[in-house]
Amino acid sequence: MPRFRQRASEELQAGDSFTASRRFNLEDIQLFTRFSRDYQPAFFDACCAEAAVFKARVSHELLTASLVTEIGRKIGWVGDRITLHFTQPAYTGDMITCHWVIKTLGNQGRAIAKITMTNEAGMTVMDAEACGVVSSLAGHNNKKGLSAPI
Repeated sequence: MPRFRQRASEELQAGDSFTASRRFNLEDIQLFTRFSRDYQPAFFDACCAEAAVFKARVSHELLTASLVTEIGRKIGWVGDRITLHFTQPAYTGDMITCHWVIKTLGNQGRAIAKITMTNEAGMTVMDAEACGVVSSLAGHNNKKGLSAPI
């Protein structure tokens, strides 16, 4: 199977899909905490997590969502909007799989992707929709209106 970047440069089509998986461990969560300054006790203390109705320590929602940008960068996606819906906690040490499906691909590389993240038990932990431009399909002067990458 061709690599992400190679597939993106070969003219993507609606229906194309991409998958990436990652296990976020305590070290990842500690590093993200330093950058985000989000010191939620449920990230580090099992007793606090259980008191907050979790079964174990949880990962930052935005750390988990970073899998979205991992795939986006690999296919040359320049995002201008993303909607995230967290449906279940992602627990520390769970293998999280992010699955992108390109729903639409229009003029000048404008695209919409449906994104689902699941844990190793197959439960959905996040649904998302991303809108943006596939840079390999856009003309150099066609990126107007983009406010910020995803």
